Amino acid sequence: MQISSNPYRWDKVNVNLFYGRNQLRYELVEGLRSGQSFGITGGRRMGKTTLLRRVEADLEERAKQWVNGGLLVIPIYIDSSSLPSPLIQEQIFDCILQKVRSCAILYKKPVANSHSVLLPLNPFTAQLAQQIKDINASNCRPQIVVLFDEVEPILSCNWGQGFFSNWRALLHNEPTVSPYISAIFAGASEMFQLARDVGSPLGNILSWRELRLFSFEDTCLLVNEPTNNCLPSGIAERVFRETGGHPALIQYLMRFVCDRDLDKADQSLDQAIESFQIYERDKFQRWWEKFPPIAQQVYAQILSAGTPLSRRFLIQAFNSTDIGRALDVLCHSGVVSYDSSQDSYVAAGQMFPRWFNQFGIVQNTPDLTERVDRLLRDLERALRNLLQKHLSQKYGEDWLNKCVAKISTKTRNGTVSLLDAWCANAKRPDGKLGAEEALLYAELGDLFMLISREWGDLKNYFEFSRDSGRNKLLFDERRDCLVAVRNALRHVREETISTTELLKAQAFCIEIIERLR
Repeated sequence: MQISSNPYRWDKVNVNLFYGRNQLRYELVEGLRSGQSFGITGGRRMGKTTLLRRVEADLEERAKQWVNGGLLVIPIYIDSSSLPSPLIQEQIFDCILQKVRSCAILYKKPVANSHSVLLPLNPFTAQLAQQIKDINASNCRPQIVVLFDEVEPILSCNWGQGFFSNWRALLHNEPTVSPYISAIFAGASEMFQLARDVGSPLGNILSWRELRLFSFEDTCLLVNEPTNNCLPSGIAERVFRETGGHPALIQYLMRFVCDRDLDKADQSLDQAIESFQIYERDKFQRWWEKFPPIAQQVYAQILSAGTPLSRRFLIQAFNSTDIGRALDVLCHSGVVSYDSSQDSYVAAGQMFPRWFNQFGIVQNTPDLTERVDRLLRDLERALRNLLQKHLSQKYGEDWLNKCVAKISTKTRNGTVSLLDAWCANAKRPDGKLGAEEALLYAELGDLFMLISREWGDLKNYFEFSRDSGRNKLLFDERRDCLVAVRNALRHVREETISTTELLKAQAFCIEIIERLR
């Protein structure tokens, strides 16, 4: 069966194909009408423009009703990225003034017919105040709603910070204008500068909302309703599994599927996924290149875990003031999903992880190496404490001679007892180490080896899986990774360690240290 008209366009805005944001949409319409202003953050292709255009259409439709009750709502949509270059702030002010005039005339509310000129901000405020006064004089209260889409071009201008400082005054501190004007400022990663920066001019006067991935339920609606529920069962679930609920990716797959026979939707979906990897993977590359190094490292850590990682775990692992920012970047870009009930993060979908596993390159940084080196030292202390307590309890005060001295190990000088190897590390004569200090001279590999020998007694400390039969294999996997990384760092050969190995070591260290606590 072929669909008569394909409703999906991932590369164009369609306000009539609006899903997943209805609650926010209604909140914005009512809030803007009553004078509340908002900041909207969200990654590229997460639906910011669709949301603003839908809100604009709702305001225009409702304005026809509200004007009869004496409220003249004037929505003004401004896409900063579409304005002529170089961007001049007076263009924005003049656009607002002209829209206020034309809207007032449309609803037959007389306004002073002053000549439209390019004005600096203070005259702009004065003229806007005059127009508000004129509309009020006609027994109609105006509410000017400015919808700023893609604010990044403004932020990049040398007058950008001053522009937003002026808008703070306009929305908050100008009694002749502030009660009659509200706004939305929407943008991608750069909006975090306005939202999170303590010194941000708009940070504390806007109500902030972040666009996240669609839920499974909203994805099902977007897949099934426009196709009149004609798709085979399971397609919506597959689309959600592949995209993680990313609205643009959902529409890309559905556009491909609906261009073909719906009865063969499963095969079409396979082809759509393959097509994206071949022809559109540069989109993912551009996302990735915008992520700061720590965000790339955090994503690789989350993806490699395979299960949700708690915020606490990630804070411990990265020990960086930038970890919150990195998680925000990943979530608002739609490559990571956050579960507020568990305060945990998981890689979203399968399309981006598939691209990452084939093409993603994680930037290494000295900070990562230093963090792993520090964690390995903490791990050694934790393992020494465990073994000190266990060996003393099991073998008594003479545990060195009863246990360690009976273990053989290979060194550069041949095969010796493990005790003599530790004595050599301490530069002491053979057998001249006290039990209270001996483990200080054990290598990380020695500590893991002793735990393996005492596995029957110590295995409860290393329950990595619900399947108890796998725990020893998982322990050995962690040993091999951590010992290799520790040796390379100890001998200042960090350039021989891949970022992936460092991230694995980081995760394994945190995991074991937490269990030993």
